Amino acid sequence: MSSFRKILACLRKADLDFNMIQEGDRIALGLSGGKDSMVLLHALSIYQKFPHKKFEFFPIFLDLGFEGNDTKPLQEYCKKNNFPLYIEDATDVYKILNVHRSSKGLLPCSICSRMKKASINKVAHQLNCNKVAFAHHGDDAIETLLMNELYGGRVATFSPKMFLSNTNLTFIRPLIYARESDIASLVKKENIPTFKNQCGNDKNTERENIKKLTLNLYSSYDQAKDNFLYMLNNSESFDLWFLKKENQISKDGIYIKKVITTKDFFDVMELRKERYLYQDDENIFLVKKKDEVLATISYIQNERNFTITTFESKDENIDAKILHYIENEIVIHTTPATIMINKAINKTLFISEGYEEKDNIYIKEIVKKHNAL
Repeated sequence: MSSFRKILACLRKADLDFNMIQEGDRIALGLSGGKDSMVLLHALSIYQKFPHKKFEFFPIFLDLGFEGNDTKPLQEYCKKNNFPLYIEDATDVYKILNVHRSSKGLLPCSICSRMKKASINKVAHQLNCNKVAFAHHGDDAIETLLMNELYGGRVATFSPKMFLSNTNLTFIRPLIYARESDIASLVKKENIPTFKNQCGNDKNTERENIKKLTLNLYSSYDQAKDNFLYMLNNSESFDLWFLKKENQISKDGIYIKKVITTKDFFDVMELRKERYLYQDDENIFLVKKKDEVLATISYIQNERNFTITTFESKDENIDAKILHYIENEIVIHTTPATIMINKAINKTLFISEGYEEKDNIYIKEIVKKHNAL
């Protein structure tokens, strides 16, 4: 299979698995000029021609103000290939990053990432886009997972697709199944130009160290390369200690657990017959007694803001205990936190638990960690 066919196959699989691209979408494409975003630029231009794929995309280059940054070659290339390049003046980013430069001379990547997202969101709104596409690939996802495990003590990586309510934009990563080696091979075979990253941190980050670690692992254990990526989608074999806990919320055998397995999902569907659409970043919990489902509650997170999207229960006597559990679940990792629910079915419960009513929205600010249950 040619490199282009392989990349397109990965893009199509990601689209089918995560419902990334729909007819009529207007997609803002973050274009850095590196190999990953340049390949995504070409892949989307071809994917547009697939049957039932009528969408538009708009390549956006953020001029962050790095010294030696010359956008002219990129502009000429995009003009030659009829790509409608948009250049956003974000030169203040470098000025701010430079103020926060570390003692080792490195710029703060976390601040840079947040500012870049804010800048591209701004242009996306100006272009009436409903989605933003980034060129992160499968190896990026694996490296992020390992970084979170090594430095954060958590099993997590970025999402292939995520809706952020505060921006009203959906973020997608169409190359999530692609491998960096295939992207590099395609760039070489098809003579796709790339443009140098002028950031002084390039090749000097912890991510680069993790990249070297994974390459060493692959050289010793060749099956690891495919298994690491497969692992991220292998929910049936997800088996960690916290899943073994029967998280009791009462002394009579009622417990709560997060929806992980296919069986859990269908338990939810049985209880929530009228609701079949879930957001990609929704955290869903079941409350059960033996095999009977008594309640379900779910929430989505946007930084420190948590919105309870569903609270359905067959027994009001356990509602307060369920709410306490979810609040603990939230604030054990994030403090301070803001918890909201748009339509409180049990209004008395939320008012009694310290939620303030504002325009039919119930809000609670938590500034310290909850006591253990």
